[in-house]
Amino acid sequence: MVTAVGAFAVAFLISWAYEGGYSNITKKRFSFAVGLLAVTAVLAHAYIRHQWLRYVRESALKEMTTFVSRSQEFDNATSAGVGLVQEVELVSRGYRMFVRQAGPLGRRRANRAAEARLFPPSAGSRTGARCADASVCARR
Repeated sequence: MVTAVGAFAVAFLISWAYEGGYSNITKKRFSFAVGLLAVTAVLAHAYIRHQWLRYVRESALKEMTTFVSRSQEFDNATSAGVGLVQEVELVSRGYRMFVRQAGPLGRRRANRAAEARLFPPSAGSRTGARCADASVCARR
C-alpha cells in the first residue's frame, strides 16, 4: 500500500514538473494536492502506529515467555534446595533415609517382607501369608 502510494506520488510529481510546474496550479489542484497529502499522512501515521504496536506486543510476549521459563527453573531449583535442607534436618535428628528399590522385583521383595511382618505364620496352620523363613515353611 505504502509502495503504491509512493510510486503514484513520484509519477504525479514528474508529470506535474514536465507540464510546467507552478504555472499550471489552480486552486482546485492545490486543494486536491493538500488533501491527498493530508490523507497520506494520516494513513502513514496509522500504519506506522500499527507496526509499532505489533512490535511492542511481540517483544512483550517474548519477554513474558522468557520470564515464565526462568521462573519455573528457579522454582524447581528452590524446591530441590528445600528438599535437600529438609533431608539434612531429618538425618541430623537421627532419622534414617533410604531409597526404595526400583523396578517390579524390588517392589515384590519389599511387599513380601511387609507381608511377613504383618501376617506371621501361625504354628499349625497353613493359612498365613507367605513364609519369610524357608526352614519354617519346609517343616509344614
